[in-house]
Amino acid sequence: MTDIERVREAADFLLDEEKYDLAFVVYNEIFDRIWSAIGFAQNGISEFSRGFLSNNFRSSVDFNNHFTEKAVSSLFISWFNLDFDQIQIELVFAVYGKIQCIGRSTKLKNSEKYNDVLSEYVLLYMLVLYGADQNWLKAVLRISTPVMKNNKLVRLRLNLDEFKLEETLLDYSPKIKNTQWAFLNNLLQEYLVSSGNGNSAFYTKISRETDRNYKRKDNRKKEHKKEEKKEYKHYEKYERYEKYERFESRSSNQNEEVDPEKLSNEEKARYYGDILKLKGKVTKTMIRHKYLELISQYHPDKVDGLGPELKELAHKKTQEINTAYQWMKIKYNI
Repeated sequence: MTDIERVREAADFLLDEEKYDLAFVVYNEIFDRIWSAIGFAQNGISEFSRGFLSNNFRSSVDFNNHFTEKAVSSLFISWFNLDFDQIQIELVFAVYGKIQCIGRSTKLKNSEKYNDVLSEYVLLYMLVLYGADQNWLKAVLRISTPVMKNNKLVRLRLNLDEFKLEETLLDYSPKIKNTQWAFLNNLLQEYLVSSGNGNSAFYTKISRETDRNYKRKDNRKKEHKKEEKKEYKHYEKYERYEKYERFESRSSNQNEEVDPEKLSNEEKARYYGDILKLKGKVTKTMIRHKYLELISQYHPDKVDGLGPELKELAHKKTQEINTAYQWMKIKYNI
């Protein structure tokens, strides 16, 4: 487990303990670390292009566009020992954690500016919707720009005004509604009411996209076992259609315990493919989509109101999904 993962786990624990203000600080630390790496890499690329391509503006712009992502990716590995795609999932849950804290803390609702909170929602929606698109960095840089001084993050400059933030969320909300993250529309609706924006036209439009089956969980139960750890394992993303495996439903008894170590590679492909609900010709992009879709179903917030037995079952399913995905990564060299 890397440092960022340990910090995020600490934030998750504080959130479970309803220490929202403290959890927010820890989630924000992860958020700032990631943005610091992005800003540091951008500065390095800009300095190089100014020094060697100063007489050709177009070449300088092309150079920045082409190498920024690669520089950021290298820095993620160097600073955090996590690759470009692994950082994306950490950023997803850091922003999601911040949003939850703001929604549950009166102090944070009063201290965090409306536009800043909307920008967090835009960022999270974008990260989720860009889940299988390698251009997620370019997308989030359209929202905010890291301002650096002496190679340290000073602040994030918001690139969108209030009207544009609301417009973007109205564009994304129907799309997010068709994913496992549909409940984000409900969280946004709740925030608008609690922040005094419940009578706005924006609120009315967002309300049309909420999940009617969503149930708010104000009282988070503290029945979790201390040794039990939340596992938001890394998911990978790929643009190209490459190798594929035909997966078919297992013919064995579903209630029978299976020891994957005793299976052949072909049997493991069917076994793990069944866990990830993969069928037919499978691409790397599809594997990642399925992983993200399934893992979100068993997110702690989704099972928080269930009994101990069902929560334990959800934890077991999370472990199975993560194990299956890790095997796929090795099989396809991804």
